[in-house]
Amino acid sequence: MIKWEGEAGPGSRRQEDPLEDISALRLQALQSPRPTNEPGRPCKQGCPLGAASPNPALPLISWVHWSRPLQGLGFPGCKVVAKAPGILLAPVSTESTEAIYPLPGLTGNVQPRCTQCMWGLVNNAGISTFGEVEFTSMETYKEVAEVNLWGTVQMTKAFLPLIRRARGRIVNISSMLGRMANPARSPYCITKFGVEAFSDCLRYEMYPLGVKVSVVEPGNFIAATSLYNPERIQAIADKMWDELPEVVRKDYGRKYFDEKIARMQAYCNSGSTDISPVVSAVTHALTSRSPYTRYHPMDYYWWLRMQIMTHLPGALSDRIYIH
Repeated sequence: MIKWEGEAGPGSRRQEDPLEDISALRLQALQSPRPTNEPGRPCKQGCPLGAASPNPALPLISWVHWSRPLQGLGFPGCKVVAKAPGILLAPVSTESTEAIYPLPGLTGNVQPRCTQCMWGLVNNAGISTFGEVEFTSMETYKEVAEVNLWGTVQMTKAFLPLIRRARGRIVNISSMLGRMANPARSPYCITKFGVEAFSDCLRYEMYPLGVKVSVVEPGNFIAATSLYNPERIQAIADKMWDELPEVVRKDYGRKYFDEKIARMQAYCNSGSTDISPVVSAVTHALTSRSPYTRYHPMDYYWWLRMQIMTHLPGALSDRIYIH
């Protein structure tokens, strides 16, 4: 189920924007930017979306992933978008420090339509963890922030000149936990709240230059990302317990700790394995003439919870969902 921000109700779709069939992912062709040499405007070749020739020079979209095997092209959505007609997808790791052309994978006849500009950037890199504040080390906070937040900022700054020249698109993958906090998820929530703020600031700054910035806020898709399984959760929990200060272990006790781990396991097992709503949101943000500011690919429970926790007084929403 998808909630496009600004529409009447959850699950509704605007009829004038296509891409209803996720398996096909037929990308619309957009008008070519007018040639100009003005700063902040498209370069002479332009970076229009869509191609007609049998061996076309394709509009380039970089999909930013984390360097570990579970990320990047391991995420099913990246594979689906990569197969879409009329598009060239270049996976880039957060370990990259600058935009280097040609990018990995751009060989032979497969080249972007313009080497001086780029149509889109999808900041999909992300890692997750769990644990209450007293259970989480400072090293864990820093590691999650380095990938989720600073990785997004770093890659955006690296590719922004190319996207600005194309008047292209930036799509940042945030989370519903970037809009509402949750117990035992503070490292992740901190970084996703940061991605939301960064995206808003960037959207304000890029609007006069014709660059569209969108945020995708997925619900619970942990089961689809393979980030966690029962064995991995237990391994993380055991390591966390072993590294806790003695005073924390004594005050909380192992029973309390195990109850929190069990809740995390239940949360991971309850997630959706169908990533098509996320893929649809990313594709729409990249290809629509009028992309939305925020996309909410999530089920009705999480959509309603997010609305209540972001619009009602904290005392009331806390009583409903936390206490």
